[in-house]
Amino acid sequence: HINSNFIQVYAPNHPYRDEKGKTKAVIYMHGFALCMPKFYEQHLEELVEKGYYVLFPGFQKSDYPDNPDSYEKISDKKQTELVNWSEIRKFIRETFKHLSKGRIISVLRRIIVAAFKIRLFLAISLIIGLIAVTYYFVDHRYGKNLIKLIRTVRYSLFQSPLQWMENAMTTTDNAWQMLCQNDSELAAAETDFYLFGHSLGGLLALSWISYLKQENPQGITEIKSTIKSKFYPQTIIVADPAPSTLLGIPKTVTLVLKILNSRLTRDAIKIRKTGRAIDVPVAILHGNDDKLVKPKVWVKTGLISKESNFDYIASADKKIYFSLSDKQEHLFAFHNQAVT
Repeated sequence: HINSNFIQVYAPNHPYRDEKGKTKAVIYMHGFALCMPKFYEQHLEELVEKGYYVLFPGFQKSDYPDNPDSYEKISDKKQTELVNWSEIRKFIRETFKHLSKGRIISVLRRIIVAAFKIRLFLAISLIIGLIAVTYYFVDHRYGKNLIKLIRTVRYSLFQSPLQWMENAMTTTDNAWQMLCQNDSELAAAETDFYLFGHSLGGLLALSWISYLKQENPQGITEIKSTIKSKFYPQTIIVADPAPSTLLGIPKTVTLVLKILNSRLTRDAIKIRKTGRAIDVPVAILHGNDDKLVKPKVWVKTGLISKESNFDYIASADKKIYFSLSDKQEHLFAFHNQAVT
């Protein structure tokens, strides 16, 4: 997880094959900071029990345990320190490289930015510490997961969403190659791939084809031809997807990140750009009571544009379904229903 190249693969004992003898595989994209498979475990196991191969790439940097059954504390201090001083030192060193080029104004600006960055790291670390103390006395298991989740958010403030996409594609490709090396029948069979994503993962699933089609994707390395041909999805199904990687981030935080020239804001992914490339069937499952990604963000048109975010999905075969809460059955149509 700490290297953003974690992936967990679920392989069925009795793979499903359709009438043409094809196997089925689902690439499962998680929500923001929900990189640990246990958050989605019931759904993942249900899919593999139906005979589908399931690949769960943890595309964001985090310090969740790599062993899904492990509850041990991570012993490597470099992975758990709240303030990543090596990142800050690297940032300052890069700042002073400009001195030799005579960019005085640029240097001063970057020094100010470095100061802001240090303050931001310290502020976030303080918040993490307070929450850690509070939740330690409530339930140690929940408190530990919450702190790891918040630290993942902190890591993500200075990561590029384009890097998340590349991580997901690369680890999926590597894992599938390993599977085929260990299973001659799977290697010989044709496999149809499907994409599922929740929240942020829903946006990345909807943007997957856009980056497969690009010859030289901006911000990520050249996508191998094997990935382009092999992992082109038959269908994309997403739950409560975000239309932008910036959705849900307070505007004040977004402004600070822009001042810091954060890769999170600089390389933002938006359905308004990537949706045009989608040419396969798409289904969006959305909770009517979702307060984080409100239903209207997908169907409401803007003041200038007459197109909604849903309209930007170019597929001729698409549908959005809104579920309603049923309190008697304890079913609640909120953002994380896909998790529970």
